[in-house]
Amino acid sequence: MNNPFAGELPNPFTNGKIVGENIKPETYHQENCARGQPELVMGRGNLMDFFRCPHRWLKGWKNKPSEAKVWGDIMDCKVLSPQQFRDRFAVKPAKYPAEGGQMKDWHGGSTWCKQWMADHADKQLVNADTDAESNAAVKELMENAEAREFIECSARQVMVTAEYKDKETGLLIPVKTLIDLVPDPEHPKFGKDLADFKTSADAHPFPWGRNVNNYGYHIQGVFYTDVWSAAMPETKDTFRHIISESEFPYEPALRILSQEFMDKGREKYLDALQLYCQCLKTGTWPNYEMEGPGRLIINGWLLVSPENWM
Repeated sequence: MNNPFAGELPNPFTNGKIVGENIKPETYHQENCARGQPELVMGRGNLMDFFRCPHRWLKGWKNKPSEAKVWGDIMDCKVLSPQQFRDRFAVKPAKYPAEGGQMKDWHGGSTWCKQWMADHADKQLVNADTDAESNAAVKELMENAEAREFIECSARQVMVTAEYKDKETGLLIPVKTLIDLVPDPEHPKFGKDLADFKTSADAHPFPWGRNVNNYGYHIQGVFYTDVWSAAMPETKDTFRHIISESEFPYEPALRILSQEFMDKGREKYLDALQLYCQCLKTGTWPNYEMEGPGRLIINGWLLVSPENWM
């Protein structure tokens, strides 16, 4: 893959800085000031939540955790930061000691179980079955030689910051990334790569391409690559995904983002940054009925039409 910053394609970010590695997700996701302030450091997730509906985002919308998200959090920790697992998670015992010393199945209404929950209120709770299943999934992933080599040669959970200067408004927007895997630049096979670890119900190539588009994984990949390149002189021009299926037998999969996907992702995040700067400048935060490609607004009402495939 060619360096996307060669020739006439300048990096939109400057003043890159590596904050550190093994950064906890909760530390990364903390917002440093109120939404709607130019000083807010924007991550890719926050930026795309804004782009979906600026007014909703400004009012504080956040995505609620799902079962898939909980599984992904557990796997992320066990694959990327296993040393943090005991600090961030607590595994609920399958049984508890009842009166008389008899061991019974976990029951949230019992005094012992209530006390255990209170003692671990500061952690994300994992039931015993999920803990065992995730251990099996990690083992299956690490038995894939390519995945294991990439993970073991990489710094993990690397936080990087940079700045975006908007030409239209003159605003300077701070941005941040938390990159799952940054290989040693001297590694003969993966030295020019970055990667993200993903869990998925189905890693088959056809639905995976749809997932990349639907969940913005291509936007994430190029955003991470561009911010990294603003911080470090060495070229990182290929973005990969290491995937673990979330159902038995937890099949691993390996993907590389095409240049076409990277180009589309860069176009998308630049559109989002430009709109964000316009909102900051004007104080106007559009709702879902905002003008855009393929949208027809009639007196404030969005016309809904069938797509071609329908």
